[in-house]
Amino acid sequence: MRFRSACLLILMALCGQPIAAQVNTQGTTATAGKRILMPYNRSVHSAGKVIRFGNPELENHTLDVALMSDKRFLVLEDRYGIAVLDRKTNQLVDRWTFHQDEKFRHLMSTFSGIKTFEFQGETYLVWGAASSGRASSGVLIARWKKGKITAPELLPLPVQAPAPNALPNEIEVNMEAGEYFLYVVLNGNDALTKIRFKDRKIIWSVATGVAPFGVKIAQNKAFVTNWGGSKPKDPSLETAGVPWGAAYTDPRTGAITNGTVSVYDLEAGRLLSEVQVGLHPNVMALSPDQQTLFVANGNSDLVTTIAVATHNVLQQIPVGLYQKNAGLVGSSPNGLALDSLGKTLYVSNGLDHAVAVVQLAATPKILGFIPTEAYPSGLICVDNILYVANLEAIGADVFSKELATDIDYPQMDSATFKGAYNSHKQYASLSIIPVPNSRKLAQYTKKVKEMGQTRLADQTSELPRPNVAPRPVPERIGEPSVFKHVLYIIKENRTYDQVFGDLGQAG
Repeated sequence: MRFRSACLLILMALCGQPIAAQVNTQGTTATAGKRILMPYNRSVHSAGKVIRFGNPELENHTLDVALMSDKRFLVLEDRYGIAVLDRKTNQLVDRWTFHQDEKFRHLMSTFSGIKTFEFQGETYLVWGAASSGRASSGVLIARWKKGKITAPELLPLPVQAPAPNALPNEIEVNMEAGEYFLYVVLNGNDALTKIRFKDRKIIWSVATGVAPFGVKIAQNKAFVTNWGGSKPKDPSLETAGVPWGAAYTDPRTGAITNGTVSVYDLEAGRLLSEVQVGLHPNVMALSPDQQTLFVANGNSDLVTTIAVATHNVLQQIPVGLYQKNAGLVGSSPNGLALDSLGKTLYVSNGLDHAVAVVQLAATPKILGFIPTEAYPSGLICVDNILYVANLEAIGADVFSKELATDIDYPQMDSATFKGAYNSHKQYASLSIIPVPNSRKLAQYTKKVKEMGQTRLADQTSELPRPNVAPRPVPERIGEPSVFKHVLYIIKENRTYDQVFGDLGQAG
C-alpha cells in the first residue's frame, strides 16, 4: 500500500488498538503511551514525545511540518487545517480548521508542502487544499499574527480536463528581483504554476510528467517530481490509466514502470531536462550548499541524489528496512530532512513506522532506524531535534457508537450493537525526538526491527526442508501446509475481530 500514491481525498485509514489519552480537540496531549498493535501484525511505539490532536469525530492525519523564521514556532499541516507548535513548551498554541469558516468547509489539505515566509512585515503560511465534492482547489494563505492564525484566504486555481480537480500540492516560495513568487505543483492538472504573490497573478503554467508531487528551487531552476513518470509518447510501450490520464506500465503487473524529475528554468518555465529516478518519486531535500538534490522514491525504497548543476544522477541510496532480502520492497520513503551540516539524511519510511538515519559519504551508510508512530511523513531537523508528522498516528483509537444505520454493521440493531473502533476516526500526531547518539540509535534500531518483524523476512531466504510434516503455517516457503486453500478477507484495513468478532457464529 502507498498512501502517497492515492488521492488524500479518499485516503484509507489504518486501524489499531485504543490508547487512553486526554485529548482536547483544540489542544494536545504529550505522551508516547504503550506499544500499539496495528491490524497487519506490526506495532508502533514512538521514540521521544508524542503530541496528538484533532477532532475525534474525524479522520485526522498529520501531513507535513515547516519551521517559521523565528525558529521558535512550527506549523503543522493536517487533513483539516493547520496548527502551530511552540518549540519551547512543546504545546500547540493555536489551530485553525476549514470547518471554522463556511467558505472553506468543503476543503481539505492535500498531500504535503506547507511553507512559511515573511512578506512586508507579516508572517504568511501557505499550503494546498482541495474539495472532494466539487471542482474547487487552490492555495490557502493565512497569517501568523500575535500568536494566532488569522485572515485565511483561498487563491483558487483552475482545473484542466479531464481532471475533476487541480489538486495543488507542494509549494516553493522564491524571492526574485525583490518579489516573492509561489511555485505550485498541480497533481491533478499535471502542471507546475508560477504565481506572483503580491498580486496573486499567474505568471505561467507548464505541463509536467504524470501526477507531479514535489517541487524544489535551486540555482534558478525548478525541480519537480512526477509520481507516474514521463508522459507516454511511445505507442509501442504498454500504458494504463491513472486517475486522469495514462502512464507507462508493466504489462505483467500493471504497475507504473518509471519515475522522473522534470527540470525547468524559472523565467519562462522552459523544460530543461527530465531525469529518470526511482519509482513513485515524491518529496525532495536540498543540500545546504544547494549542489545536491535528494529525491525519495516511495516504491523503490531508494533515495536518488542529483547534481543540481548538471542534472546527472549521482547515487541511488537504499533506505529500506529489509535490504538483506532481495526483492522485498515496502518501506515507502516519503519524507526527507538533512542536518544543518548536510552530513546526515533522515528519511521517513512510512510502512516501517520509522525514520532511517543515513550517513552521507562517497558510500552512504544506514546508521540505524528511529521508531515513530504509524506512517511517518513530513519531517524536519532543528537544533538536533527531529519533528516527525505521523500520517496515521496510532490508527483507530476512537470508539464509535454508530447504530444499525452504519453500512459496516447492517446485521446489528440499536438494541444489540455497542459500537467498535472505526478506522475513519483517529487523531493526528507529531513525534518530537532528540537525535540519538550511537548507543541509543542501536537500541532504537533493534526495537524497529522487532516491531517490523524483520526476522520473518529473513526466513524467506531459507530453503524448504525435505520430508517435513504438513502444518497450518509452514516454517519455510515451499514446505507443505495442511490447508489446500486460504480465503483472505479484507475489510478496510480492519482486523477480523474488529468487524466480525462480536458475532457468535463467526467464532
